Amino acid sequence: MAMEGLRAWAAEEMRRTMAGAVAVNGDEGGEEEGREGAEAGEKVGDATSFMRSATERQRERRRELQVLLSPEGRVGRELTEAKRRVQESSRCVEELEQGRRKMVEKLEDLKRRGECDGAFHALEELQLRVQGIEDLQKRTELLQRSMQVVAGADGKPNIASLSELLQQCSFSQALRQAIEAKLGSLVEGERKELSDELTVIMKEVGWPKPLVLSDDTEEEVMKVVEGGDQLLRAKPGKGGAGGMQRINVTILKLSVLQAACLQAGEQDKSLSSFQSWAVEKLLAPLSLRFNFHFRSTRATNRLDKPDWYFSYQLSRLREHLPFLLRVVQPLVRASLHDRFPDYNAAVQFAAALSEQCSEKIKADSNLLVEEGNLLMLTISEALQYDKNISNLLSSTDGIRSFHKCEVSCMARISRLESLMARWLQLESLSRAEQVRQWLSSDEELRVCHVSPQQPGEAEDAHALRMRYLHDWGSKSAQGIMAAVEDVGCRYETLPDQLRVKFARQVQENHILVPYLEGLRDKATTWIRRWEKLASWRREVAVQQSNQNLTGRLAKNAIDAVVYVASTEHASTAEGLEGCELSELCGICCSAQYCSLALEELVDEDMLGRMEEEEDAGKANEEIYEMFSQTSREFLAVSHDCVEQIVAVMAKDFEDAAARYLQQGRSAGSRGFSLDPTATEATEMSPDMCEPIEVLRSHLHAMQLSLPPQARVRVWSCVAERVDQVLFERISSLAVVSPPAAAQISLDVKLVTGLFAPFTSKPSNFLKRIKESCLLLAMPVKDMRRLVDTLDDPATRYREDALASCGIHLLSFQQARAICGKRADLL
Repeated sequence: MAMEGLRAWAAEEMRRTMAGAVAVNGDEGGEEEGREGAEAGEKVGDATSFMRSATERQRERRRELQVLLSPEGRVGRELTEAKRRVQESSRCVEELEQGRRKMVEKLEDLKRRGECDGAFHALEELQLRVQGIEDLQKRTELLQRSMQVVAGADGKPNIASLSELLQQCSFSQALRQAIEAKLGSLVEGERKELSDELTVIMKEVGWPKPLVLSDDTEEEVMKVVEGGDQLLRAKPGKGGAGGMQRINVTILKLSVLQAACLQAGEQDKSLSSFQSWAVEKLLAPLSLRFNFHFRSTRATNRLDKPDWYFSYQLSRLREHLPFLLRVVQPLVRASLHDRFPDYNAAVQFAAALSEQCSEKIKADSNLLVEEGNLLMLTISEALQYDKNISNLLSSTDGIRSFHKCEVSCMARISRLESLMARWLQLESLSRAEQVRQWLSSDEELRVCHVSPQQPGEAEDAHALRMRYLHDWGSKSAQGIMAAVEDVGCRYETLPDQLRVKFARQVQENHILVPYLEGLRDKATTWIRRWEKLASWRREVAVQQSNQNLTGRLAKNAIDAVVYVASTEHASTAEGLEGCELSELCGICCSAQYCSLALEELVDEDMLGRMEEEEDAGKANEEIYEMFSQTSREFLAVSHDCVEQIVAVMAKDFEDAAARYLQQGRSAGSRGFSLDPTATEATEMSPDMCEPIEVLRSHLHAMQLSLPPQARVRVWSCVAERVDQVLFERISSLAVVSPPAAAQISLDVKLVTGLFAPFTSKPSNFLKRIKESCLLLAMPVKDMRRLVDTLDDPATRYREDALASCGIHLLSFQQARAICGKRADLL
């Protein structure tokens, strides 16, 4: 029952409140509604007089707003509507407040009796209505204050109040526009006044001549920051210290004005960079002088002397850098507080000087496009200017990290599409010509320098790579990588898309890829010449097979026949010349040098620059992938050359040992034509002289022309091939006498000794031929015992028997076959 009574009372109170509001607005109602309105009027008491006074105040405010905002249609309508809603709602404020107090008292009474469940909902609704009306009143007060500030009733510019008000007036776009217009007019006037004052002071102190700073400059600047207004009212004299004091105060006031404007506009747009008005004003005289000297009809405006205006700008920056860092930077930072922490006045100053140079180049762009040499000269000077200005700023104390593109002239020139297209074309042509020159001479592919490894030298991967880059690069490969790095320095400050395009067109398409294809073509041509020469020598060897030539005479005779044949067949003489193994080794070294140099380049330089923003990082990643792919292709060429070197050395050895390999292959032959009474060999086989000389010459050339990693792969593979060839030769013999076995052991020992410069145990790389010689040289008694063991299928000691003789690689069948060739066992 208590809850039903409470609900009835709350509903009655709400009806009375609404009836009172309708009655005030002139709405007509029934007789019951009029009676409830009269009862509500009796309850409110003095509320009528309060509402009358409130209405009078609202009328005054309306008249004041109409005076200012009558030209603004939307602002006037919004203010009128807000005022009407306030007038209608304000009549109910006192009555609602009384009803709320009564409801609170009734709720307390119900709470004491324990019957307050569900009664708070009606109270919350009532409080929300009261809060809404209070918010509307606050908005009306804000509109009134806006009227006073925008109207400027005190007759003084109130920029700070306008800035604060602009941040609060988010509910009315039209009002914001009116405030922004008023703020803009005030700021423009004050900015012009301060700029004119700064111009006068700059003339007094002699700007743009370098200003002489004292040792107490920093202290004077801090005094200005702490009490700039008082110093300004002191009216110091013209020039000298007074002029410096005035210029400091004016720069500070101009910076404070700009900071207030930034604060007002922070809600509408997010500013990523800051450009000081004071620095822009300081740059104006410099711009005039630059245009006077280099963009007029004076003799200093020469298209073929771009270094003049670049040097001029660099000198201006160097002269004014102390003033910018010791005076301007602290004053601007004091006004910005914590906003734009990366801003630096010197960087803005340098960027403006670069902009002046780029505008000069833009004006001359049509002439530069026609004159390619002048364009290349201008771009080269611009790149050098960017490098110098970056080094100057980086080495100066007080300048934090900055992006090179901020002060780069090339970053601005790159916006000229026709100029950049012409430059890319000229760069590509010049680089392609360099590549053709490097590939035209075989001398350019020879290793430049080889330094012996010192004891205890580091053997980690990076040390080996750097050692290789220093010692094993050919002239052409080093020139190619120098060109790649030079081109890389050129596109550092270019925009992302142009940087990728420049790297692909100049570095990739006109330097690396042509050189890569040139190395492949040279390797293919060398292999064809070698195959032709090897075939010719085989034919000559067949023609001279009946001649009994020994040692070096045999090789000289073959060379003489080849020379005669080449003179008789002049059409093929070119294919027989210049087929030295060192040429193929030079191609291998050049390819591997480029591969490792590219890998080093992208690892150290390109990945090191990926800390930039997202777009720049993507561009660097694209260039990285492009260079990595090219590096792998160079490495593939190097590996192919290594395989070809192994094949050439093995094939030349096999061809030279053809007669040696044919001895004793017939079933009825007694082996070598040696003295049957000889028990040991004292000289190598005559037919082994030429193979040993050929192999020695190739190994020596390989040792001088290949780096350690490739060298190990080559000689180990060649040793394996030689081992295979000689083992097949022994396996093909019909009968081996003891003198023949001693001769074979001596020949194998001499061949094995050729690999001694590369390893301390060369015999470990010719194991099959070594074990074969051990079996052939075994005493007869031990040989018979070993044969009996190998012939017994039931024994389990065959492996132990072979191991006791030093045989670990040959199988049972291979060992038994070699033992069966001994003539003294037949």
